[in-house]
This record gives sequence, C-alpha cells and structure tokens, in this order.
Amino acid sequence: MRKRVRLPAHISEKEFADSVTGTFPLYVPEEVYKAQQYLFEAFEYLRKTINEPITILSAYRTPVHQLNLFLHGTTRTLHSAHIFGVALDLKPHYKSKLKARDFYHILIEGGYSDLRIGIESYGWSFMHIDSAFIIKELALPVIAERLPKEWHRGARW
Repeated sequence: MRKRVRLPAHISEKEFADSVTGTFPLYVPEEVYKAQQYLFEAFEYLRKTINEPITILSAYRTPVHQLNLFLHGTTRTLHSAHIFGVALDLKPHYKSKLKARDFYHILIEGGYSDLRIGIESYGWSFMHIDSAFIIKELALPVIAERLPKEWHRGARW
C-alpha cells in the first residue's frame, strides 16, 4: 500500500525536493512512509529543541541525481537513503552559534541514537541523518537482502 508523503512543519516542499529537478514522490510504499515519519519526527525534535532555523543541504534525490553525484566523486554510494527520501543533510543556520556536533548530541540525548548519522567523515561541518534501517527492517526479505549492509540501526561514520 502506498501512502501520501506528509512533510513536517519545518520542512518545505522546496527544501525536501531534489535540488536538480525540484521534484519528490508524492506517494511512497508504507515502509518508506514509516521511515520518513520517524526521520521527520527526529528533525522536528531537533528544530524545536534549538528553537532556530536549520539549513537543509539535501533531502530527496532522484536516482539519476545520485548517480551523477557518484560519477563526479561527490558521494561514495549509489544506494543512498536520499533516493528513498529518508535522509537529510543538515547544518546550522548561518546566524546560529551552534555547530553540527551540537545537533548530534541533541539527537542522541533526545533518544534518536538509532538514526544512522554521518558527521565525522564530513569534518563535522554538516550532519547526515537517515532512517533507512526502518525500510530494511520492514521490507520483504527478498528486497531487504538487496539493500546495503550498512543500513542498520545506529550506524556512524
């Protein structure tokens, strides 16, 4: 069953959409929907905790966009959680005194330690968060075994 994507209060359609095409899927499989809602819940928790805007560098990416990033060496993976719309690349707003590492600690202390979080390999300048593990856990076994091994709860890089 497919469900309509529901963006949270502090993410606009423009911020969530692919930065090249300006699009995102309006309906997604139930597993993806559940993963998106958990990611959005974590984002809203972070946003409300810091009480200031957060810059979204990237959210949904089309598979073609992801392929182009991979071919140009800007990303290390073809199988990004971004192509499912369950990943956000975040950095503090330019007027903020906070750092990406503050985001990390707020999410961990807020009970979101099961999110996959990439921050160290980006020089702590921005933070990637995703809930791809939910798709893997809820998917049919034939699909789950094709998904990347790295898509597990609490992965860090």
